[in-house]
Order: sequence, then structure tokens, then C-alpha cells
Amino acid sequence: MLGGGIFLGRAIARELVAGGAELTCLTRGQHGPGPVAGVRLVTGERRDPQVLRELARTDWDALVDTCAYRPADLEAPLEILGESCGCWQLISTISVYAPPYPPRPAEDAPLLPPVDPAAPLAENYGALKAMCEDMLEEELGERALVLRPGLIVGPEDPSERFGWWVRQLAAGGPVGWPDARRQPCQWVDVRDLAAFCVHLLREGAAGIVQVAGPAEPPSLPEVLERMARVFQPDIRPRLLPEARWLAAGVRPWADLPLWLPEEEYESFRVDISQALAAGLQLRPLEETVRDTWDWLRDRPAPAAGPTLAHWLQTLGA
Repeated sequence: MLGGGIFLGRAIARELVAGGAELTCLTRGQHGPGPVAGVRLVTGERRDPQVLRELARTDWDALVDTCAYRPADLEAPLEILGESCGCWQLISTISVYAPPYPPRPAEDAPLLPPVDPAAPLAENYGALKAMCEDMLEEELGERALVLRPGLIVGPEDPSERFGWWVRQLAAGGPVGWPDARRQPCQWVDVRDLAAFCVHLLREGAAGIVQVAGPAEPPSLPEVLERMARVFQPDIRPRLLPEARWLAAGVRPWADLPLWLPEEEYESFRVDISQALAAGLQLRPLEETVRDTWDWLRDRPAPAAGPTLAHWLQTLGA
């Protein structure tokens, strides 16, 4: 595995080790908590030819790549390790699709056009990932296996996108959110994604598959209400017009995670029929919420920012 020290990489590693695989992780070791027990650890850079040549001395059944973000991340690994692995599983993203988003895009939906390979990652994440996909498929053909996850959530998530809501809702008190009933919402628990990644490897799969859920996505308010009821079963949330939140200066996604600008609604609804046919299994949202809170409850919140209570007070709700 290229990566394996945080979140999805650790979840995939657990699945592989639990299934009896002999796993080696190449990681820089710069982020905790690091690879899971039972993994052989190689510390180094994925672009370092010397490190890669040592790994190429072994024939690998598969290579799992969780951290290729731009084409330069793949150049040396593909050149040196491409012939020594059976399958190369690349974790990509549903952000590769080009707007305007078709309703329920499938794996063959149009992708973002290429950009400067050195372009800033934050503004060009989807396009750079699409370029990584193209490079992998061009080099390896049927040995390439690309997964395009949607929003990945669950325990050990360092992003706080889903965790922010879990923290806010676990705190109790009045709750409310934008009346975005036209916004679909899909997600995938990191453990379900990891299990599916390993399942595809064992099945010898190839090609491209996007992973999210559920197949018929609920609206954002429905998702947030289900999350809130884990902590307050009798909760009655306030749904306030989206325009009111925007007028108060609340930025979709940046200030209120999971809430999208209206023009991006369809980017949160993808066709997962191919994944379901291939064996994807999804656990209930409520289980993910409880397990995420079990992991979060003893961990300090990140740098202080506006809370849900703050926004509701600002809106006079």
C-alpha cells in the first residue's frame, strides 16, 4: 500500500490483515496514528526511486494507492512498481466529474478537463485526480482498478466534515439547518468502503466503480434529522430558508459542512448500481453516527470556529 497511516488507508489495512494478507505500507510517517498492527512498515517518499526499487524486488499481488493526488505522484511508482504488481487499486473521487452535473452520474459521465499538473491542489483536486486515473489506465490497462468514493465518513476521519455535525448534535440543545430539501446527500462509511476495496481485490476486479450510498439518497435535512435523533430521539429541528443562511454570511460547506451551493446539488447524487452489483454493503447511518461519536468524544475539537448554536443565534432561531 502507498499510504496506510490515516483514515481510509488504516481501514483497508485492517481488512487486509484480518483476512490473512501480508501487507507492506510505504508511508512518510508524518501523520498519526500510523499503520495498523500486523503491517510491515517502510518509511519513505512515494516518489523516491531508491525506496521504490527496493519494493520492486518483490512481486505483489496488488498495490493499493490511497494518496496519489497529482500525476507526479504516479510517475516514479508506475515506472518502477508497475510491472511487479498484479492489480493497482487507485482511490480517486466523485469530484472528477465535470459540471453541469448530469442527474445521477454514472462511471461514464464526462470528466473535468486536464489542468496544469502543478496547479494548486485545493482548487483543482477533481481535475488532478482525473489525470491520475488517465495515467494509470494508460499505463496498466486491465490491471487498473479505480474507485471513486463520495463523502467518506466514520471513525478516525480527520476532516471534521461529518464529525462537525456529530459534535454539534451530541452537544444537545436546539438544532436547525438550511431547508435544503432538494439537496440529495450520499456518503459511505470508511469501514464499508474498506471492505469493498478488499472484496474487489479478492475478486480480481478491474475498471472504474463509484462508491457512495444509499442508492436512493435522502435529502440533507432528512440525513441531519436522523443524525440528531441518535442523541435526542424527540428532537424537532428548525428548517430555515437557505437564503436566510446565505444572507447571514454562512458559507455552504465551508461554514456548514455537507450543505452545498444549489448549483452543486447533483454532485452529491451518483449512480451506485455498479458497486451494489459488485457486492457493496452499507451499514445504517445511525451506526456510523454512534461509532463516530465514540471515537470523537475523548478527542479535543479542532481550532475553534462558529458552532451550530452560534449560527442559530445569529439567525434568531
